[in-house]
Amino acid sequence: MSKRMLLIVEGPSDEEVLIKKLWDRFDKGADYEIVTYKTNVYVLMRALFIDGVIDEDLDLVRLLRSEDNPSGIRLDRSEKFTDVFMVFDLDPQDPNADLDMLGKMLRFFDDSTSKGKLFINYPMMQSYRHITGQNDPGFKDRMVPANIGRRYKSMVDKEAWNRLKQINRLNRDTLRWIIELHLSKMSYIVNGSFEIPSYRAYKNMTGDLVLRKQLEVIRIQGSVYVLNTSMFLIVDYCPSWFFPDVEPGR
Repeated sequence: MSKRMLLIVEGPSDEEVLIKKLWDRFDKGADYEIVTYKTNVYVLMRALFIDGVIDEDLDLVRLLRSEDNPSGIRLDRSEKFTDVFMVFDLDPQDPNADLDMLGKMLRFFDDSTSKGKLFINYPMMQSYRHITGQNDPGFKDRMVPANIGRRYKSMVDKEAWNRLKQINRLNRDTLRWIIELHLSKMSYIVNGSFEIPSYRAYKNMTGDLVLRKQLEVIRIQGSVYVLNTSMFLIVDYCPSWFFPDVEPGR
C-alpha cells in the first residue's frame, strides 16, 4: 500500500516551505497534503482534549472530517491517509502553555501510522538552520532563553551560516547534513553522546522523553536546547536513508 500523508503544521509559511523542500529533495513522488493550522499547539490541544482529558479512542482524521469538529481544520470526507504528522513549536512563553499536557499529547501522538505523530521544535521551526558554519563547535551545546519568543527568528537570521539562509539553495546533501546534526543533538540531549544514534536508539528517543529532558534544562537554567525535530519526518518516512542498521525500503 502506497503512503498518503497528512501533515498538520503550525504555519503560516515557514513550516510548509521547509517540509515541501524536504519532500522535493528526498522524494519528489511522495503523496502528501499539508494543512496549515495558523496557531499554536496549545490551541490544538484544547480543541482535541476536553478539560485536559485524552480520549484513548480518539481518531484524529475522523474527527477532522466531521463538520462540527472543534479544531477548525476541515478535511474532505473522501480522503484517506496512511500517516499523520503534526509539527509545532514549543512556545513555553505562551500564556496558554501547558507543558504537562504537552507531554501527554506527545505520548498519545507517537506513531504516524495509528493515532498520528507529533513533532515539537525547540524553540521553533527556524532552529533547523541555527548553525553557524560547516564546522560549528557551538551547535552541540547551543541554547537560547526559553522565553525568547519571536525574537528567535531575528537571532537566527543574524547568526545562521549564509549558506543556509536561502532555503531554495538547500540540496539533498545539505539537508541530510542538517538532519544528521539534529539527530546527533537529540542523542546528546537524551544520552549525553553527540553522535548519530542507531535506529533502535532513535526509536527509543521519544518526543515525550526529549520534552522531559528539555524541561529539566528550562527549570535549572531558564534556557532550552536548540533542536529541530520536524525534519525527522524524513527519518521516519525512510529510516534506511539514515541508519545502516535498517534494511533498505523500511
